[in-house]
Amino acid sequence: MLLDNDLPRLPEIEQIEKLSNVEQCELWPMEDIKREYLRLRPNGNWFSQGIMVFFKSRLAHRGYQFKDNVYFISSEKLLDNERGHTIRVMSLIDGDIDNISEFQQYESNSEATNALLDYINNLDL
Repeated sequence: MLLDNDLPRLPEIEQIEKLSNVEQCELWPMEDIKREYLRLRPNGNWFSQGIMVFFKSRLAHRGYQFKDNVYFISSEKLLDNERGHTIRVMSLIDGDIDNISEFQQYESNSEATNALLDYINNLDL
């Protein structure tokens, strides 16, 4: 007859925490995002000097790669209006850039960043 003490011990299984989508993201410096855009779209003008000057655009220092997309924030100042921030997404398949938020939806970079992180965390795996 086998006693509990005679049974082989199984290794304890550690509780594995599920990482949030944001924790799974790879951070991309903005220069890498621009470089990848031009690789995917050699004739693309989204980041061109002329476009950036016309819209008085500023770009976040980094973006967040999740799956086949890189998410980032841009801000623009049109005419005498206040500067507004927009959440963008660039496809790593074809370099297409779209808005995730409304154009200039956010008043500050921190407000846009918080919304972006919430958006990424709510994406389906």
